[in-house]
Amino acid sequence: MVRPSSQDWTCLMKRGTGKSRVRCWFDTPVRRAIRDVVPGGTFSPIVLPVLPVLFFRRSFASPSGQVTSNLYYVWKSRMQHIESMGDKWFALGVGSDDILGVVTTTLELGGSRPVWGMKDEKIERMLMAWPSDSLLRTSVLMAGKPEGRLSAVAVSPFMEGFANTLTIRKTFSWKDGHAGEILAGPEDFPPLWFYDPLFFRDAGEDAEGKSCEFLLSGLCFAIRRALLDELTVTQGPAYEKHALEWMKAHPDKTRLDVPALKIPLKGKTIIDVTDHYCEYQCRANIFDVDSFMFGPEKSQMKIYRFGVGFGNPEKPVYAIIYAPERICYKGYEPKEGDDVDMIFWMQGRVADVEGRIADVPEQSVVPEPNKD
Repeated sequence: MVRPSSQDWTCLMKRGTGKSRVRCWFDTPVRRAIRDVVPGGTFSPIVLPVLPVLFFRRSFASPSGQVTSNLYYVWKSRMQHIESMGDKWFALGVGSDDILGVVTTTLELGGSRPVWGMKDEKIERMLMAWPSDSLLRTSVLMAGKPEGRLSAVAVSPFMEGFANTLTIRKTFSWKDGHAGEILAGPEDFPPLWFYDPLFFRDAGEDAEGKSCEFLLSGLCFAIRRALLDELTVTQGPAYEKHALEWMKAHPDKTRLDVPALKIPLKGKTIIDVTDHYCEYQCRANIFDVDSFMFGPEKSQMKIYRFGVGFGNPEKPVYAIIYAPERICYKGYEPKEGDDVDMIFWMQGRVADVEGRIADVPEQSVVPEPNKD
């Protein structure tokens, strides 16, 4: 597999669109925006560790048998918001030198939709995405004064997802105010943080407490077939409940005699937080597995796409997960019904049109003279 290069990303592009409302991508604002998106222009590969399990000891089994974790109570103490897309692009094989090509390709060949933009008397924002017929796209968020030139302020992967009705609990705006993250969840499962590429549209002042239909997706940093079919728990709420019940059944025994709680994992899902908001480590049973090619014609890579569900088994939260072939551990190929260990970054946005993905074709914002 050939890793994309900046030349590959720009070989199809035309330069010199000086009459476009989109500011030239080689001027200072765009270079500054790219430096903000990829601080320092450096990347560190994320390698899946060879460990028995990937999950914290806080994980526990819900009464329904679904394995969950104490997500909410640990966030404030150790987690942080990472206002960068460097590791996400690295997972897709895009290095810091390639980001300018991604911007150029997206602005020249991509398009937008009416529901991907907002405009008031102070600022206009518009999200451009490419290609038009893919579940996974590149996107560039443009912003500027109304009727003026727009500059690139965010460059991120843009993924389609499964629809879920979630209630917004909290929002976090990145420093520029254009991009940000949302904490939302169903009634019977801890809320989840995810990055919203249309944060400026979905996270208004009255957003908290509002229920919306979100399209949830995830981009894998690492994935492998699950190693163990059983989880050993020695502390936490589930273990305390197990210990109490065991001692009632064995009155002649002491607390030191309580055995570890063994939780069967076959076909089950565990999800837990990492040190970064919007990133999760998860063991899941996957379904609806497929694959497609992504990227410029001369340097495409294989992307596996599959579904996962977590939360209440009777009404799960569903997400579409995208796993680039390059991050699959030792050439692992996801298959229908597999139990997998993975680390992924979650993305979501309010469904575009009446709870469904918008079927309006992308509309180019490049002036007519520059379309040929």
